[in-house]
Amino acid sequence: MVLAAFIGGLFLGLILGVVTMCLLQVNREHRYHTGDEMNMKE
Repeated sequence: MVLAAFIGGLFLGLILGVVTMCLLQVNREHRYHTGDEMNMKE
């Protein structure tokens, strides 16, 4: 039971890590394309 929860937590963490990396990559590319607009807003 504990082992299953531990493996589930690792699997969930791995998925969250991959999703976070993808979001950061997309956000970086978006910011690169609209860098001037982002600077103006800030």
